[in-house]
Amino acid sequence: MKIKLQDAEKHLKEKLKNPRFREAYELEKAKLKAEIPNKKTLQAMKELQQGKGKRYKNLDELYKDLDI
Repeated sequence: MKIKLQDAEKHLKEKLKNPRFREAYELEKAKLKAEIPNKKTLQAMKELQQGKGKRYKNLDELYKDLDI
C-alpha cells in the first residue's frame, strides 16, 4: 500500500490532536533524541577508541580524580 507524503502528514497531524497519542509520540521522540550522541560525547568516544581515556580500579578512584 502506497501513501502520499501529504496524506501521511495529514494523518499524523490528526492523530496528534489526541492527547494520549501526543504524549506517547513526544515520549518516543525524546527517547530517539536521547540515543543520538552529541558532539562532545562523540569526541569522548573517539578518544576512548584511541586509548586516550583514563581507567579506574573502582568508583573511589574516579571520585577522587573528579574531586567529588
